[in-house]
Amino acid sequence: MERDAIQDIAIKTLITNNGASMHDIAVAAGIGRTTLHRYFASRDDMLRALLLSAFQDIEQAMTECQIETGTALEALERIITVLMPIGHRFTFLLGAWPFAEDNKELKSRELRLLYQLEGLVQRGQKEKSLRTDLPVRWIIDTMTALLFMAWQRISDGYIAPRDASKLIMTTLLTGVGTH
Repeated sequence: MERDAIQDIAIKTLITNNGASMHDIAVAAGIGRTTLHRYFASRDDMLRALLLSAFQDIEQAMTECQIETGTALEALERIITVLMPIGHRFTFLLGAWPFAEDNKELKSRELRLLYQLEGLVQRGQKEKSLRTDLPVRWIIDTMTALLFMAWQRISDGYIAPRDASKLIMTTLLTGVGTH
C-alpha cells in the first residue's frame, strides 16, 4: 500500500476517532504496525504529515478554483465542487487543531485559507448575492458544516457524490424553509 492511500485511511480513521492509535490506523489500513512505522516514526509524525498533506491538497484546490474570477457565487460553487472529493481532508483540518495548536506554520496556512474565504464572502455580500445581515464567519462556518455533512452522508451511502455540491449550494443559499 502506498503512503497516500495510508494517509487517506488514517485521516478517515481519525475523523471518526481522533484518539485512534497507530495500531488502530494500521488495522484500518489492513497493514501491520511495522509497515505503518516505516512511513511514520510516531503518531505525532503521522499527524503532522497528515495535516501538511491536507493543507497541500486544499491549497491546491483553492488555487485551481480561481476564486477571484467570475461572480462570488460562481467562485463559491467552484470551491464546493472542488472540495467535495477531498471533503474528508477538509473535515480533518477542521477537527485537527488540538494536534497542531502551537505550530505557527500550520496556523499561518489556516489563516491564509480563512482570509481567502472571508474575502470571497465579503465580495458576495458586496455583490448582494450573499446576505449582509449575517456575519462573514457564520456564512463560512455554515459552508464548512455543510461540506462536512455532505462528506458524511456520501460516506454513509445516503447521498450520491454527484449530488453533494448542488445540495450544499441549495441549502447554503436558500436554506430549508419555504419562505
